[in-house]
Amino acid sequence: KDTLYQRALWTYWPWLMLILGGPGNNAGTYLGCITVVAMRRLIIAYKWFFDKYLFFPTAYFEQILLGTLLIVIMIFRPSGLIPEKLLYIPGINYKELVKEKTEVDWRRAKKPISKKGIFKMFKKGDKE
Repeated sequence: KDTLYQRALWTYWPWLMLILGGPGNNAGTYLGCITVVAMRRLIIAYKWFFDKYLFFPTAYFEQILLGTLLIVIMIFRPSGLIPEKLLYIPGINYKELVKEKTEVDWRRAKKPISKKGIFKMFKKGDKE
């Protein structure tokens, strides 16, 4: 049934375009749109060529090929073809901020906590 609303057309393809190009910037989104649309047009145009080599119906070839592209992009380039640039504000020392955040991390605590130490801490009411 070919209707105006197709689930892949309104959900999967825009999501694939965004992930492929790189979320967080317009240039990546445009590149993802151009790439996916060009690939879909090429697949549709040359689908008849692959018909004799495929062991499944060619109707599924487009979804399988672009789904495989999504998996490859998510493995090798999870930030997309054009990754998002980080915001840099002059006057902020980012190395110190990161260092400060990691010192608060419980895995880098100055005194190790044993199982007995946790129970003693709660019994005494000490919540360091």
